[in-house]
Amino acid sequence: MRRRLTVMAVAFVTACITALAATTSAAATAFEQDDLALVVCTGTADQNYSPPLTTTNRTTHITSTHDYPSCLDVQLDPQYPTVTSASTGLDYTTEANCLVAPPITYPTLDLIWSNGQHSYAAVTTVVTRSTGSTIVTSIGTIGSGLFAGHIVHEVVVYPSLDVLGCLTTGVTDVSGITTLEVV
Repeated sequence: MRRRLTVMAVAFVTACITALAATTSAAATAFEQDDLALVVCTGTADQNYSPPLTTTNRTTHITSTHDYPSCLDVQLDPQYPTVTSASTGLDYTTEANCLVAPPITYPTLDLIWSNGQHSYAAVTTVVTRSTGSTIVTSIGTIGSGLFAGHIVHEVVVYPSLDVLGCLTTGVTDVSGITTLEVV
């Protein structure tokens, strides 16, 4: 029994490291394009699951809303207006459960800035589960709207899923913290 748990733990850690390395590599490549962040934001995230997450893998609709009440606008280019806050959301369907992180997805991120303008980015989203937390990393290029052509990078950290909920009626939602930057 102990050997089987050790093998499972090693497999889990290896999977987490592989996913984190892939995300870090993609982010490093993207950030090499431009050294200075234009905008850095912090905030909260809420994610909803339909049907609720259980221990059974099944097609799940995920809706995620992120609110950034505080943005530091460090860009100096007069072509871009100053932003002080933002909000965004992801809406996609994937295979999901409480036990295993969903596969890599490619949703569209719609950023709404405090000045009313939008940024639209096709992002690659990688979900990892480590030390009980769920970490969602999205990175992509803004294809249209404010900051078009720049890289957007978002990281959301959700606390552990409700174990009792996973085993019974399912987990319908989770809240966490998030950061966003445009480079």
